[in-house]
Amino acid sequence: MIISLSAKNKIGFIDSSIPQPSVSSPEYSDWYRANSMVISWILNSLHKNITESVLFLQTVCDIWKELNQRYEQADGTLIYQINNNSIPSCTYVAGVEIMKFLEDQRLIQMLMGLDESFKVTHGQILMMKSLPPVSTTYSLILQEERQRGIHTYMNLNSEAIAMM
Repeated sequence: MIISLSAKNKIGFIDSSIPQPSVSSPEYSDWYRANSMVISWILNSLHKNITESVLFLQTVCDIWKELNQRYEQADGTLIYQINNNSIPSCTYVAGVEIMKFLEDQRLIQMLMGLDESFKVTHGQILMMKSLPPVSTTYSLILQEERQRGIHTYMNLNSEAIAMM
């Protein structure tokens, strides 16, 4: 959440560096709109039960403080166990499988981002016996897009010729 808020230049709402102006201030409506937007982002990222417990709070800063007080607690026992146990070594085979899994996840996310016009291409890629790398899929989508552009251009030309 901090990364997202930083990227959108809204981190000041959780650390109070963007203070709430008075209600009579001309900046209040802009602040209120941005505060409401950040609240919605935070609430949409929480579990329903947690959302219901902080829904009554009016500012991002108040919600953030409440969540920090509730969940930002050091677990000394867990830290001790992690430091006490040795981490098992990763084998080459396990590493390859993990990399393939992550690549497939990136591919699925990319396909989910395509609009409806790529539904056929999307289906063809998912029906492949082994999912292709993201770079190959990207190349296929670009080719499909270029091909559509050629067909559109050819259709326009034939219509223009017919009109002449």
